[in-house]
Amino acid sequence: MSKGGDESIASGPALSSLRPANVLEIQAREYLKEKEIEFGLPIMAERKGPVREGDIDLTTNIYPLIFQSNIRVCRYDVKVSGTKRSGRIVEFTKKFKDDFTKTERRFRTRDVLVTFMNKHKDMTKAAGCIYNDLQSIMYSLTPMSPQEKHIKFDFIPSELHNASEFERFKLESITLEFNPTNPFQLSLEQIQGQRDLVYANRDLAQFLDIATSQEVFFREGEHVHFSTSNSYMYSPEMFGFKSDDTISFPDNLTYLGIGCDKAIHNVQGGKPGSGGLQSVVVQPKKTPFHADDLLVNKVDAMLSSMQRQSFDAKVAYLDKYLKGLMVCTTHNKNNVQYLLIKGFARESASQKEISINGQPTSVATYFNQKYGVSLSIGSGSRMDLPLVISSTTDKDGKKQQNYYPIEVLQVCDNQRVKTNQLTSQMTQLAIRVQFLFLFSCPNTHYMKCAVPPAILRAQMEKVAKSLHLWDSDYLNAARIQVLNKPLELRANELNHPELQTGDGSVFPNKDSAGWRMSKVLSPQALVGKQYGWASFVFWTRNAGHGCLMQNEME
Repeated sequence: MSKGGDESIASGPALSSLRPANVLEIQAREYLKEKEIEFGLPIMAERKGPVREGDIDLTTNIYPLIFQSNIRVCRYDVKVSGTKRSGRIVEFTKKFKDDFTKTERRFRTRDVLVTFMNKHKDMTKAAGCIYNDLQSIMYSLTPMSPQEKHIKFDFIPSELHNASEFERFKLESITLEFNPTNPFQLSLEQIQGQRDLVYANRDLAQFLDIATSQEVFFREGEHVHFSTSNSYMYSPEMFGFKSDDTISFPDNLTYLGIGCDKAIHNVQGGKPGSGGLQSVVVQPKKTPFHADDLLVNKVDAMLSSMQRQSFDAKVAYLDKYLKGLMVCTTHNKNNVQYLLIKGFARESASQKEISINGQPTSVATYFNQKYGVSLSIGSGSRMDLPLVISSTTDKDGKKQQNYYPIEVLQVCDNQRVKTNQLTSQMTQLAIRVQFLFLFSCPNTHYMKCAVPPAILRAQMEKVAKSLHLWDSDYLNAARIQVLNKPLELRANELNHPELQTGDGSVFPNKDSAGWRMSKVLSPQALVGKQYGWASFVFWTRNAGHGCLMQNEME
């Protein structure tokens, strides 16, 4: 990650309006209809009474939120798009899969919003304060206009904040749209936990998730963020970390980035009300990132131990560890291309021939003659390298493959190493780092390492400080206070497990069952970081293998 220049509970349309007809419910209805089972509402069992108090005091990573007044907000759907001369639309607020595009579009959405706030200060002032997730949701403390109507603004690229960052898109105009949602004005109250999952209201958690992320989003150069809940520091030393708190991997030019996962949770029994205590949960985290270096330097480092292996073996190795990486061209500064590595060709630049004016020419010769780029083919300092394969769509909508020499490409910034691209050396070195109590990658389970609680707590406090929870103008505007100290609790012993069936009966006897913690599975995240447990059993008269029969349930 380099200075300059995310899903979460906040990254999407209004949750309360989606939940009665979300995808999971639709799929459940279809499944039950197929099995000829009547559809019912998903209801959670009531929370049991007081549990047995243990003898251990715990310091958590939970920071309680105190509301100094009732929160009333207005909510909008947001869209940022650009228009090219050809009429093609470039979306900035849609979701993207690859890290580089995702983070860049979030940065550019921020720049458009900053431009709006600077050019329309009267409207911004009227709104009290605005809170944006840099994708599709925005809140304001008061209506931005007297009438609840669609609002649209057009900008030319040259007047935008960080205008030079928009040049590569070659846009004629940028459009920012605010569309009031239904309902438009909301009163965000802490209410008693809702047992009915379909109609549970998540508006307060959604607003708090966005509000506690604003300093991270709008303090340029401090963080790279992938969502409202996931961000990493560009300069960890600003918040008390030391150089030896992280580690670099010279064998593939990657390093560990320091960041955190943030979530909003309702803590039952934590006071102040019967509905629970809204809190921000901060979990420090380290994730491997690709360094934004020349691709040829990265490949040289990766292949340094494979000098004696075959060309095909080297290609297969690069294909495994670099496929899906976003890179940009360096040979023509006036026309920089950004491309996703689809794979590597079984030919080098000196072997691959292309047709230039009807004449066969090697890729190496073409780049040398047109751009003056020497690929050092056959030199003693570098191996003959394979070509990078990318794909583009022509004017007729047909896909075509393009070939680029590794020497003319650079790795784009802010890209995490994928789970299946971790090397054994990376894992081994990471475990030796004292700070590495939570080593994680996108779309993978956490690999936890034992760390003394005192060190863990210190790291947690530094990460929480990086979020600016205690000096946030956005939280102050909403009269929300984050307590300085995390929640301290007395550990409770778990009651014996019970299962509640559809007819309301409970089994087994509470004294005949116990928890086997080594066998417990992690709950599935239902929405963002909101976790829940559920057990479903379906059976019919002609149930197949693996289904429980009725007599087995009795």
